[in-house]
Amino acid sequence: MRRLRLTPYAAFCISVLASPAQAQVTGEPFSSYGQQARNACKDLVTCVDSILANAFDFDLRPSFEAMQKIKFFPRADREQSLRAKAGIDIHQHARKSSWREEVEKGNLVQGIEALRNTILLASAPAELNLQLGTLLLQNNDAVGAEQAFLQGIKFAPYNSALWEAWGQANLLQNKQDLAVRAIVVGYEWSAQKSTSKARFARLAKDTSKPYSAAYTQVLEAISRRNMQLITAWGAVNQQSVNIVKEQGHKKVFLQRPELRCAPPEYPLDAARNGYEGEVRIDVLLDVDGTVLASMIDKSSGFAELDSAARLSLSACYGVDIRISGPLKERMRAKVTYQWKLEN
Repeated sequence: MRRLRLTPYAAFCISVLASPAQAQVTGEPFSSYGQQARNACKDLVTCVDSILANAFDFDLRPSFEAMQKIKFFPRADREQSLRAKAGIDIHQHARKSSWREEVEKGNLVQGIEALRNTILLASAPAELNLQLGTLLLQNNDAVGAEQAFLQGIKFAPYNSALWEAWGQANLLQNKQDLAVRAIVVGYEWSAQKSTSKARFARLAKDTSKPYSAAYTQVLEAISRRNMQLITAWGAVNQQSVNIVKEQGHKKVFLQRPELRCAPPEYPLDAARNGYEGEVRIDVLLDVDGTVLASMIDKSSGFAELDSAARLSLSACYGVDIRISGPLKERMRAKVTYQWKLEN
């Protein structure tokens, strides 16, 4: 059986490079982070609404916080899940053909029912909910598919495929604005942004299909947010250049930031599949020290690890260690997460 190998910093941040100064890493959590919350999501629906409302903004802090809250909902539902499992004859379920076999035989309805039972017995059913929603779409049940994808998001809020699929289910119900926002959220958490964008462009060009206009809006929204982010990155870079010019010699470090992070959680599905890797992330810190935006600079090769690393940054903040106070300016940083399992 594999277990996590934890260093003092939970086997994640192995290096942090900041501009204009060098940064350090500690394992201290940001105790006041909750007081700086930008949304008040109470349950799955309101948290998803918060993420969708923020879909077109490059400032991901509201989405980060909502996703962190969503991650705890499955734990709160554990008692209800156990009651549901108790109502299933597990031995009888095991004797039945698997849902894949039913689907392969052409028994779509029976396959859907078998998959529902499999989900009840699963501890990490995000991917199974994605499969269920796909089957329901094949069965022309867009409403049921929407609910299946939403339940998948509850277990994996950073799963890009679930967000895009949920958007497509809404698109089939003529909820275009909702669909566009969901697809944009999926794009933001995609490990293959260039591939996704090229696919969106092909769908937008196919004017014979009713979804063409929606994907045109998706591309426009992505372009606008990218421009916002480029402008923000550029302002920080120019700030560093101005410091060099003003000093007339090598850059003088005006402050010494320290990046403090709470230990991240190893994604359950990734741990079960034995996924390991190193993720390097380019981070933009706001003046209050919170992570304003982030981009994957080097992928681990696994979307689950990349997304979990990005999401864990919501529990990080930067301070000026000379005064133990906030930064005086926005700053860029590169953070490396090393996900490692040991036998």
